[in-house]
Amino acid sequence: MASKKNKSNLDQVDLAKLFKNLNLIFIQPFVEIFHGLYSKRLPLYLCLSVSCFLQVIYFLGIDYLIIDYFGMAALYPMGSFHFFYKLFLVVWSPFLIWGFVQVGLKLRLIKRLTEVFLNAGLKSATSKLPAFIFDKPVDNYTRRLRVAKNGQSLKSFEGAKDSLESGLQVYIDEFSEDRRNNTVDIVYSHKQLEEHFDIKDFQEVHKNSFLIGKGRSKVLYGDLADTPHLLVAGQTGMGKSTFLRQFITSLYLNNKNYSFDLIDLKEGLEFQIFDKLPRVQVQSDVGSSINILKKLATKTIKERSELLKLNSCKDIDSFLKIPKNTRTYPEGVSQNIKLDRHVVVVDEAFDLFMAGPYADASSVKNSRQYASKIAAQGRAVGVHIVIATQRPDRFAVDPQTKANLTGKLCFRVPNIATSMTVMDSRRALDLPNIKGRAVWQNSSESFEVQTPFFGEDQAMEILKSSYINQKKEKNNSERSSDEIQGEEF
Repeated sequence: MASKKNKSNLDQVDLAKLFKNLNLIFIQPFVEIFHGLYSKRLPLYLCLSVSCFLQVIYFLGIDYLIIDYFGMAALYPMGSFHFFYKLFLVVWSPFLIWGFVQVGLKLRLIKRLTEVFLNAGLKSATSKLPAFIFDKPVDNYTRRLRVAKNGQSLKSFEGAKDSLESGLQVYIDEFSEDRRNNTVDIVYSHKQLEEHFDIKDFQEVHKNSFLIGKGRSKVLYGDLADTPHLLVAGQTGMGKSTFLRQFITSLYLNNKNYSFDLIDLKEGLEFQIFDKLPRVQVQSDVGSSINILKKLATKTIKERSELLKLNSCKDIDSFLKIPKNTRTYPEGVSQNIKLDRHVVVVDEAFDLFMAGPYADASSVKNSRQYASKIAAQGRAVGVHIVIATQRPDRFAVDPQTKANLTGKLCFRVPNIATSMTVMDSRRALDLPNIKGRAVWQNSSESFEVQTPFFGEDQAMEILKSSYINQKKEKNNSERSSDEIQGEEF
């Protein structure tokens, strides 16, 4: 009878709930400690200090005196239990307490999520709510919450963004979907982005790098080696021109061997502060702009590609590591050829890539083809293109070209169609109406950033020293076309 009764009791045990509770007690605290150490959220020095204090108390026997004072000396661990007492309660207890606190906060979050999802209307036809999977730190200020969709679409989450932010009292940076695992990731932070980010100089920007903006926890930089081509989009007055100004200034000052072609069909007004600089050419008409793109897309890329192929190099960095006396040059290519990086910036691409007052249909076709080839083949040979536009649709920027623009910086846009075109999400539409606020996206990450403010007066002041020797250097740059062919490209 006793065995039958025990069996009956076992049948009534909810094993799933039992394992869940055991996991919370014995596993999750250690998981939280691990993530805390990895993300540097765990107050390591405080925990170590408390641990050292407890060990001093243990070695002096004060812990036993305290227990004995309350008449519980018989409960003091002895024998084999004494080892576990010393290890866990004396040495590791501060860390374990922190881990248990984090587990408690997580349980509280799950309960709160249930209420928030319900209030936000994230309930499927079968009355299921999104299910919590994990909540992990990304960095000191940002966390990633993953939930099972349970019948909800990504658009449902995006549409409920305001309700989720209000209910959870957080700032949501991104929603991303994993259709294979039927999950949605919510990247959020408790810290609001700064509304203004000033920059005085570019000493922190390394060679080949450029400043993107300030995120919640750090300043973000890009590298032309990893992100060789950019698309900069957004409506007028939100920060495109300011970003391009600091982008060009930074690369120019920190890379003495870079050369630039700046295309602006609106009389070159946006780029006029760079017009007097050595190594910079500003183009303000369709004909010269297309010729620049043509030369880079055909002649420059072809010559450099042949040179790299002949020397079994994958890019110009590999070639430059070869000793000069062992390099091989194709027939007709001068040994004085300079494989310096060349950056072409097209401001308001719509004027160059769409037939209208600035360009006819034939010119548009050619310019689109040349830009597409630069974006597809320019990376290895050190030719980079930056396309900026208010209207980044398929008519203004060829889809194949856009696919090769690996870095995308999108300021606020007026409608969801534009945001979807640039970011494949509505994030740019949901940006606050703050000048300089943008979403940065490359192949591996996506962040909301506050791009730096950098006025024309600041640019002219910081470039002033470069204007001084312009006459001498400009004269040196006015060489015959044969010299340019052999040296500059």
